[in-house]
Amino acid sequence: MIFHKGHDYRVFVCAEETLGDVRFKIKTGTGDVLFDNKDYDMTSIWDFTMTSTKRLVIEVGSDGEASDDGFTETGCVSILSSYTYTGQSGFRSNQ
Repeated sequence: MIFHKGHDYRVFVCAEETLGDVRFKIKTGTGDVLFDNKDYDMTSIWDFTMTSTKRLVIEVGSDGEASDDGFTETGCVSILSSYTYTGQSGFRSNQ
């Protein structure tokens, strides 16, 4: 995804309970890890401000262990990315 300079972002990851804790990382295009929710008690939300426009990668996976038959649970994961402009105070007016 491309994240633009001058915006505040929120990334939210939601998954089915059968998956257990879902781990997500935000990485640069070269693989440098900027955020790993494992370092923050497996939080599902991360807020950040971009100081330059960059393409970042959101990597999502389950830390679930395999069951006795060797399979892990499957399920759905949703990723929501939202933004707002920074530096704005008060209301935007069309008048």
